[in-house]
Amino acid sequence: MAGIAMADAQAALKRYFGYESFRAGQRQAIEAILSGRDTLAIMPTGAGKSLCYQVPSLLFEGLTIVISPLIALMHDQVAALEAAGVPSAYLNSSLSSDEQRDVMDRVRAGEVVLLYCAPERLSRRDFRDLAASLDIALVAVDEAHCVSQWGHDFRPEYSMIGDFVSGLPRRPRLAAFTATATPRVKDDIVRVLGLRNPQIIQTSFDRPNLWFGTRRMSRADKDRWIGQYVSGHPDDSGIIYCASRREVDDLAEQLRAAGANARAYHAGMNADERRRVQEDFVADRVRVIVATNAFGMGIDKPDVRYVIHHNMPGSMEAYYQEAGRAGRDGDPGRCMLLWNDADINLRTRFINQDAVALGAGRGAGGDAEGAGGFADSRVAISVGSPEDFGSPDDPGAGMGGEPDPFIAQQEALIASKRAQLNVMAGYCRTTQCLRAVILRYFGETPDSEHCGNCLNCEGTFETIDMTQAAICVMRGVFYTTRNGGHGVGKSKLADMLHGSKSAAMASSGLSANKMYGSLSSMPLAGIKDLITQMASEGFLVIAEGRFPVVLFGPRMEETTHREFRYLVKREASRNLGAGAGKVADYGAGSRGDATAKPTFDSTDDAELFEELRRVRTQIAREEGHPPYMVFNDRTLRQMVRDKPTTPHAFLAISGVGERKLEAYGERFMQAIASFADRD
Repeated sequence: MAGIAMADAQAALKRYFGYESFRAGQRQAIEAILSGRDTLAIMPTGAGKSLCYQVPSLLFEGLTIVISPLIALMHDQVAALEAAGVPSAYLNSSLSSDEQRDVMDRVRAGEVVLLYCAPERLSRRDFRDLAASLDIALVAVDEAHCVSQWGHDFRPEYSMIGDFVSGLPRRPRLAAFTATATPRVKDDIVRVLGLRNPQIIQTSFDRPNLWFGTRRMSRADKDRWIGQYVSGHPDDSGIIYCASRREVDDLAEQLRAAGANARAYHAGMNADERRRVQEDFVADRVRVIVATNAFGMGIDKPDVRYVIHHNMPGSMEAYYQEAGRAGRDGDPGRCMLLWNDADINLRTRFINQDAVALGAGRGAGGDAEGAGGFADSRVAISVGSPEDFGSPDDPGAGMGGEPDPFIAQQEALIASKRAQLNVMAGYCRTTQCLRAVILRYFGETPDSEHCGNCLNCEGTFETIDMTQAAICVMRGVFYTTRNGGHGVGKSKLADMLHGSKSAAMASSGLSANKMYGSLSSMPLAGIKDLITQMASEGFLVIAEGRFPVVLFGPRMEETTHREFRYLVKREASRNLGAGAGKVADYGAGSRGDATAKPTFDSTDDAELFEELRRVRTQIAREEGHPPYMVFNDRTLRQMVRDKPTTPHAFLAISGVGERKLEAYGERFMQAIASFADRD
């Protein structure tokens, strides 16, 4: 039966979506869903997660409900499904009451196979009554990481999904999908959603078509660099992320003043204005969006060529999801992260504020409502030392009793954010292959330590022997943790090694440590950078907990060998200084360069490609859809190569299904035939 079901799935894939075969992970997920198993699929952005529930929905007799967090995503996916001939609809607050009733009537009549809704909808009595009256075959949860407080985008309303599913008269299959999930988040998804013996599919996190880079720059140099890059890529779609609304507005205005087709997007704009900006970007009427992280999660635009971060995000999960919005069509994309110490300091202040609020809550008896600012959307961690917060060995100190469970949970979340920011700081500072660093973070062993498609692999570095300094750091950790010592935080460790004369150093007894002042000739900031880098490479760990102390990491033993050498690569001087802000210094010749254009065998083929793009744009305007919903560039390139002029040949093109052959085939085949007649 499974074989027959997959044969039917294969036929549906071609008929409705125009593809001949499934990608890695898609087949396994669809097989599990068709067999009736709960499923968790962890697949990177651009891997085709949506097909994993869209294809089965065409084979089930009952309804498929898709729970999605954002209105824009629902609208775009339903529009694309309708264009492919798949009966689908969405229910959300963008619809009037009459429109919502019409959708519910269509669902009752069996005219819809895929229904999208937000998790908030699940708590409404009218929707629960509707669901109870239906034959629901599958509930698919998109962006499933939102269910976990350990994730980078926790949404409390996602916690209702499990109860909704278990409360249905007949429990349907339940499938969850996410692009980023650490082991802790994965466990949370299974537990909170109530997945039963799920089939877990996890494909590689690698996005080979994406080029990664990081650069340390002042605010002025960041703005200058971005301006140069955008002006040099006027035909490319791009997203630029900033940490604050003010930075968004300022940078968008600078880009527009320089002639760029750029718009701002943030939560301070009214809903209609945000919707227009999104629609203009998806329809290619706007090329560049400057946004806070409120933008992008619900944007179904596959041909974004670059994502630039104006500031460092607070976690690798957040960064990889945002950067992963580039190149979802499989063509080259560039992901550049510009950062400086102010980024880290800002996020440190946020987490310190949360820690202070937590302390106030403890002093007031741990009132949960009064201490409720911790798990908000600010992702930040403290890189301060534990002495700032009290004794590390008595988490209940000052409370007059057992630790409050809520307080303990919030302390764990704060500690997790500290660890997340340390990872990002290490990513920004490392000279290792950036792709390898990303993959290792998500628990994947990279195929190579030199991907050849990131700035570090392309860069020119000079090697500095830091062996003695590294050994001093390791000995410093040893002497602060031996004989039952709990260790100290990064700042205190660096101060001790540097030989600080502060009263705190004397009162703590660290001035008597054998390693006190052993790195007095090294800049304090350099010592902190060295500790961070050694932690990112596994020689040290900055432990989670209320008090983030520096401890030995899994590679500690390597430092005890006589042959141990700690060599640090720094950028060669030609890449530093006044010229560092030039775009040419940042891997412009890489194979991941977003300027890479499709190559054709002849000038005629290049002209035909542009003609097919013009036909696509005209159809998109007539139908009110983004151009990619007609055909993506990859499909157009295959048309140029194969030059189909019959329905049979046109249907053989990847991305052409029966519905699109009927709707668009004649116009594209006419354009192709006209070019052939010119010869």
